[in-house]
Amino acid sequence: MLFDGKAKILEESDIPLTDRASHRMLQNMHNQITHQATHDELTGLVNRKEFERELARVLDSAKRDNAHHVVAFMDLDQFKVINNTGGHDAGDKLLVDLGQELQDKTSDNTILSRLGGDEFGVLLEDCGKDEGMAAIKEICSLVKAFRFEWEKEVFTLTTSCGVVNVDSETDSVKKILSGADSACYVAKEAGRDRIQIYETNDSEMEHRKGIMQFVSQIDKSLEENRFVLNGQIISPIDESAGEHAHYEVLLTVLDEDDKPLPPQDFIVAAETYNRMGAIDRWVIKNAFKFIATNILRLEHLGAFSINISGNSLTEDDFMEFVLEQFNESRLPTSKICFEITETAAIGNLDEVIEFMEKMKVIGVQFSLDDFGTGLSSYSYLRNLPVDYLKIDGVFVKDIKTNPNDYAVVKSINEIGHFMGKKTIAEYVENDEILEILREIGVDFAQGYGVGRKIPITDLIA
Repeated sequence: MLFDGKAKILEESDIPLTDRASHRMLQNMHNQITHQATHDELTGLVNRKEFERELARVLDSAKRDNAHHVVAFMDLDQFKVINNTGGHDAGDKLLVDLGQELQDKTSDNTILSRLGGDEFGVLLEDCGKDEGMAAIKEICSLVKAFRFEWEKEVFTLTTSCGVVNVDSETDSVKKILSGADSACYVAKEAGRDRIQIYETNDSEMEHRKGIMQFVSQIDKSLEENRFVLNGQIISPIDESAGEHAHYEVLLTVLDEDDKPLPPQDFIVAAETYNRMGAIDRWVIKNAFKFIATNILRLEHLGAFSINISGNSLTEDDFMEFVLEQFNESRLPTSKICFEITETAAIGNLDEVIEFMEKMKVIGVQFSLDDFGTGLSSYSYLRNLPVDYLKIDGVFVKDIKTNPNDYAVVKSINEIGHFMGKKTIAEYVENDEILEILREIGVDFAQGYGVGRKIPITDLIA
């Protein structure tokens, strides 16, 4: 402060008591806010943002001082079982207790982070490869030895772990993160409860990184609304039967240059990284809105088929979301046919049946996609209230030259009709295939020989 025109630094004892109290209160608030910004609210561990800042710091030291560090991603293998058994309270308590256990039993040069969900990050600073690998093995052993008790049940855990060595040759924090994540995924795919070291020349790792890049594109497309709805006609084969043509709604995802992403890679990435639920909801919301807005101009068409993934069918609020979209759009339920793959149906049979039965009550139709490839197709078919069977295109495309495929298509068609369901053949690429399907008695055809996909807006042009 100024005293007789001169600056004087005050001792704390010279500062008035009220000012000292205010200063301490502000300092405590600042410390609390800083801690909240850098630490996970649930576990108290470093959060992802702060972990990335620490990675940037040690990467700088690796390049400047030729230091070596070790980074690992750990994914808890049995966490979903505990969450489903005991509920989210049990899952949260487990994460808190395990985080505390690891903090108590790891060295001072170890930075632990909760990256999100059941995924943890580990940074071993100034640590060689062998020393780091030994430390990561010890941390994984701590997880394995950990016992979690909830409502008189005792749960055990293992972890899948991906490790990256950080040295002067390491490119960036982004490369560290993607490498650790790729290695963690490979460890999980290889059977879980194991450690995988990231190697730049590993083909499996490179494939994984490619998938992750698609995920980044998908997230941006969701955020920036860079999706395009298309339609492909499903045409009645016997026009005298009085059936209406209908359309399957298909999605094109555009990258930053407005070029379409390869559909198969996009689907693999979305399924691997749990983006299908968000994508399904985008399609349902926007397709419902388009059909409802143009309902009079689309009156001559039958229902629109919309694909639903197995991920969506297991989400607790998915049915509520669909009903909400019907209410908001005022779309007649008869205009919608949900399409579910045979694989998704088998994998989530109870959820699928419950969803179907409740939707059927309000007038929604269902189509079972890729039928004929599952091991138990006929045995469970009687339990699924579907209106259409889509015969897998693998049996259709060579039907002209392969007697076995002909027999399979004929069999599926006969059983489908016996059970009161209409049949749709996929991959109908020419008139010769169409004629054979007409001879067999298949009801509908879909494929390039019938009509290629078009922007859904062309239906009202």
